[in-house]
Amino acid sequence: MAPRRKGFATGYGFTEGCTADKDGNVFFTDQNHEPGGQILRWSADDNKITVWMEPTGRANGERFAPNGDLITCSDEHSQLWRHHPRQEGDRLGQGLQGKLLNGPNDVWVLPTAECI
Repeated sequence: MAPRRKGFATGYGFTEGCTADKDGNVFFTDQNHEPGGQILRWSADDNKITVWMEPTGRANGERFAPNGDLITCSDEHSQLWRHHPRQEGDRLGQGLQGKLLNGPNDVWVLPTAECI
């Protein structure tokens, strides 16, 4: 069994939403980074943390879709976002049946790439 890690780094304001890609890289957010938060990436290859994207609309809950897109709950404007591997992003949605999302926090992506 591999040794357990107690932490990766310090100095972040409010971390959330960790998820890993198919290569074992861990993505997480710092909601308190201004403006609008940031998504950070811990590299499984070199053990370094880099900023992957900012601003992020205060992203928190994250999950990878089967095609490699990173889906995030971005609660600054109550939206779901899709971030493509090249870090370009678009808004998936802001509500359901005419009602705004209430601070989305977690997302689950089905094998069909649908978000729930």
